[in-house]
Amino acid sequence: MNRCAWVSMAWLLLATGAGSAGAQSRVEDSAKDAVYPCPKPAGQALLQEAAKLYPAKYDKNKFGCAADLFYEAAQAAPGDTALNLQALLVTTEYIDSINTLWDFDLYGIRQPEWTARLEHAVAHGRVLADRVAGAAAHDPPALAARALFQLAAGAKTVDAKTQIAGSREAMSLLKQATAADPALLGGSALLALARLYYEIPEFLGGDVGEAQKLLAQGLKVAPKNPSMVRYAAFVRAQEHDAPAAKALLASMPELQADPEDLQILVDELRNARDLATRLGDESLRKRLDQRRDALLKQHPELLTRASTAANMHGGVDPITGKPY
Repeated sequence: MNRCAWVSMAWLLLATGAGSAGAQSRVEDSAKDAVYPCPKPAGQALLQEAAKLYPAKYDKNKFGCAADLFYEAAQAAPGDTALNLQALLVTTEYIDSINTLWDFDLYGIRQPEWTARLEHAVAHGRVLADRVAGAAAHDPPALAARALFQLAAGAKTVDAKTQIAGSREAMSLLKQATAADPALLGGSALLALARLYYEIPEFLGGDVGEAQKLLAQGLKVAPKNPSMVRYAAFVRAQEHDAPAAKALLASMPELQADPEDLQILVDELRNARDLATRLGDESLRKRLDQRRDALLKQHPELLTRASTAANMHGGVDPITGKPY
């Protein structure tokens, strides 16, 4: 599992939330779409169905059902720490996916749906996180899973004070986990820690130098993690090292992903393309776009992440689906 996603910092003015800004265009009854069909077979078939649905991360209902089924299986086996840990990781991934959908809903048109989905999944995650903490308080994967859940759960629906406190708690857990195993969760734990150090203000514990050190380590232990490579490139660009940023971006068209992580790869190629545009490298931008377009053509089920729009501004018309 590759969990990438990530923290939306309150001290960055919650720029990507934008829920209240488009309240006049909100679909108030969209919360009904947070209820999806999710048959629960009995016995071992429950986990088999969860595993079958899990790779469909591009489908919010299938992904949500997979998380629900893992939760139900964990509820039936509270003493199975490995199963509860797996359920927590899947639930966290699903929460991250909804956070991302909310990010691209620039005017908060479907905010009631995103809120309802998050409330449902976060409630499950809290049960799982508490159980994992009680059963494996010092186990590195458990520490990392609890931290990633903490970050995902607080990214959209808590106040700034609570978000900052949760981020600092997550930082402590991630430091313990990655000290024991830097390659934990395919490098996702180390990446999350690096992001916290980079994005949290210095007076709250942020440290740009430490973030850069962790990213350098991350590129060694997880060189094929597209989120690690793209974020490292972003930090290099932010720190005025354009050649290093371009070199990292140039490696991304060669990256591969397992079927369950193709959406992440496509998303990071989009982010990388935008960064190449910002750096003024048209040739690199085209290479990244070509790789992304090829993947989208090969896997038409993947989400393109076109932003929704309202009041004739931005993204695509939420009624027709066509760009303005």
